[in-house]
Amino acid sequence: MNKKALHNLSITDFARYLETHGWCIDFEHPYSVIWRKFKGNQFLGEITLPKEETVDKEESLTRALQRLAEYENISPNLMLSKIMNQHNDLISIRVVGKSVQDGTIPLNDGVKLFEKTKNLIHALALSAKKKKSLFSNGSGGKDVLSFMDQIRLGQTQVGSYIINLCYPVENIEVGKQNEIIEAISFSRSVTHNLLNSLNKLKEKAQNYDQDPTVFASLIPEGVSHNLCDAIVGLSGIQKQRTVEISLQAGPIKDDSITTSDFKISFTPAEIAVVETASKYYQGEYTLPYYEVIGKIVGLHSRNLSEGGYIQVPCKVDNKTVEIRIDLTPEQYQTATEAHKTEKQVICKGQDLYINKKKGRLQKTTLLTIL
Repeated sequence: MNKKALHNLSITDFARYLETHGWCIDFEHPYSVIWRKFKGNQFLGEITLPKEETVDKEESLTRALQRLAEYENISPNLMLSKIMNQHNDLISIRVVGKSVQDGTIPLNDGVKLFEKTKNLIHALALSAKKKKSLFSNGSGGKDVLSFMDQIRLGQTQVGSYIINLCYPVENIEVGKQNEIIEAISFSRSVTHNLLNSLNKLKEKAQNYDQDPTVFASLIPEGVSHNLCDAIVGLSGIQKQRTVEISLQAGPIKDDSITTSDFKISFTPAEIAVVETASKYYQGEYTLPYYEVIGKIVGLHSRNLSEGGYIQVPCKVDNKTVEIRIDLTPEQYQTATEAHKTEKQVICKGQDLYINKKKGRLQKTTLLTIL
């Protein structure tokens, strides 16, 4: 058993764990407290906790810990970890694939895994404070910096490859108009953001219909380029691994969290969709079909017999984008007439590629003058 961690275990934390897990005080002695657990009228077990002034306090705590571990059917070390981390929210990042089956990972992938894990939790902290599609490196402020400083790496586990993170959460009291109200800490708001944003992103990934503009609706939900890029990075250099993110929420008063355990995974197929979302938030995406309406501001052709292309500013996803439209010789002649008369054109086509403020429609199926 981890003697250093055991030395740091307080009786108060042990008692609080028992209380939150259905145990109750049955009898109090001068140097110990008897805790018992029942299910209905059925007696399930008894644990004796020492008091602070007990001479053999550490030995008594060890016995109590071993007894509780037996009841929960886990190792004493894991039981100790659960008690010590009960005030923390615990996040596990697990990657699954052939290259990590023995619990090891290629060095370059391992370095990237830790980097992207940090980026993922940082993205969640940033969007917990403010919703944006893309965060710069220096954004976040004091709350985010303080939160990131509190995060600790837990022990990795053999089987697949797992990284464990933990950070403290608490209920805080806030004075308001001579009244004390209870509020959640920024750390717990990050947890709320994790639950919501990952659920929404998973739902979109499962039902993606090749229209990347649907990802715009996820920005108010806390999804960003930073979050998506981190998830894609966690899947490996070849993007061949399933990424599983799980949460064990600390038992503080929080009506917004209905379950203490949460798990969500992204398969390689869903990772590909998340990568599309990541690029969309950077302003780079492709629309399978589009109809461009507007005035021609530029005509370009090296050889009229081969056609050419025109430039038409128009609104795409509520942003003004200058579209390059490739045309056949016949379509280019029609465009020339429209440009001379300053009339609008309507162009229908496939695969409209957008890169920030510019775009290109390469497969024009129809061009007419309005």
